[in-house]
Amino acid sequence: MGPDTAHNDKTIRKVQTSSGRHKIVEATQVQSWIVPGTPLADGWHLWYATDGVAPEPARVLRGGLPVAINWQVTGPIRLAGFDRSIYRARLRLPADEPRGASYHIHIPETGEQYQWSTLPASLPPDGLSLLFGSCFWQQDDAEGELLRACQDIIKLEASRPVFKLLLGDQIYLDWPPDVAPWRLQRGGYRLVGERYQRYWGDDAYRAFLGLLPNLMAPDDHEFWNDYPEPQIQLPVTWQAGLRDEFAAAAHDYFHAFQGLLNPEGGEQAWTIVSLPPASLFVADTRSERSHADHQPPQVMSPAQWAALEDWQHQLRGPGLLAIGQPLFQDDGDWRDHSLSNFPAEYRRLLALLRRSAIGDNAHGEPHNIVLLTGDIHNARSTCATIPGIKDDDFKYVYELVASASSAIGPYLTTPKPSALPLFLPPGGADSDFSPRWPVQAVKATAPFDPVAPGNFYADVDNNLGVLRLRPHPKQPYAVELTHVSYRVRPYRKPYLEWRRAARDTTVGAGRLIHSHVLNLR
Repeated sequence: MGPDTAHNDKTIRKVQTSSGRHKIVEATQVQSWIVPGTPLADGWHLWYATDGVAPEPARVLRGGLPVAINWQVTGPIRLAGFDRSIYRARLRLPADEPRGASYHIHIPETGEQYQWSTLPASLPPDGLSLLFGSCFWQQDDAEGELLRACQDIIKLEASRPVFKLLLGDQIYLDWPPDVAPWRLQRGGYRLVGERYQRYWGDDAYRAFLGLLPNLMAPDDHEFWNDYPEPQIQLPVTWQAGLRDEFAAAAHDYFHAFQGLLNPEGGEQAWTIVSLPPASLFVADTRSERSHADHQPPQVMSPAQWAALEDWQHQLRGPGLLAIGQPLFQDDGDWRDHSLSNFPAEYRRLLALLRRSAIGDNAHGEPHNIVLLTGDIHNARSTCATIPGIKDDDFKYVYELVASASSAIGPYLTTPKPSALPLFLPPGGADSDFSPRWPVQAVKATAPFDPVAPGNFYADVDNNLGVLRLRPHPKQPYAVELTHVSYRVRPYRKPYLEWRRAARDTTVGAGRLIHSHVLNLR
């Protein structure tokens, strides 16, 4: 049974009735759910949700031959509102196994089979790729298009992506909103648990998660729109008691469902993945965020800031910095705050980017930092010019966006790409900053619709991004990064779902719609 065809198993058992007679009944055995975590040098963490039984050791093959493993299980975690037990299994390979090799993993409880790779010691000569995306609204993916498109992308990419980087809104806890009083009386844990049950219980979504290992960071819809600010359209945020309980439940569920997939198991907000000579820092700019009027306001905790600034200081090659919201975004307002609504934190990010570009680090050499993000429901490539830097290799900061993998509705009628600010910082939230950084869109370099050759690139179709990284063939560059956008499916006006639509098998819609190359040092 493949990862996209898992269903409940049927068993036959004999039970005694109240009259003392026996009858044969068909019982349903709870199907285990499995999601792979970020690849490690020597294996993976596997996330399980079961009926209370600890997971059995997986069987691992390389080149058709069995590989001995070490298997350690922690748990169970039991959450109010969720009727399964959650376990985290550490699958460790022998020390003499080659780094970056591909393996077939067999799950004995379900019969599922997967193909995953471990993390290489450095970028291999032929390079590697990773997939990134954000914003999955399950109600508009009744056909399973995200799964089909990802299957297509894996086939189209020359090397199978090593993992998926999912940058927020892997679930929408707040839309459709719970508004009925009898629903609100269920309490925050029950409401959050039911929504996770719907998303992770979706065979196609779970199969998408299983295709490649996962590294996840949250954004606001892991909690509610513009978290932690109360929302006039969301009754769960109106009263402090229910709001606090819902927020606590959202934090606990994020940790148990998504944080456990990351190497540190959610014990810290950030993750660093080493891909020498490149390095990836995945920041959590949401779960530690304060209210905008808090003094002083914060986007990240002091501990996460210290880790991020130390990462920049220790870079020995180009950096990839993943954040939950774009840096290149206009000021928000009371409906939805942007990073620029936190001026001190925003300046701190710009200062970090400048320090890297001028070589203010441990070994005195400048390095590019490329921003990766989602949130804004269009794919986009943009760059900003850092004033005062003359070297063309370091004067530009690029931001690459992949969003949404399944666009939210039903209130959207006419899709429009998110407005691109003219400068960084973008508006009046920090009017004293000078000189501002001019912003421009990146021109399309692949003549695929809907982007005509030479036009600026921004696309509202459901999409995923791929980053291809390989050692650069020319000095003084270290890494050649190719950014590719793939369409999941064309945009359509989302619908309000009154009943679950039938899921028909569809032809995957993955199609390359944009690509461009960055030479990084």
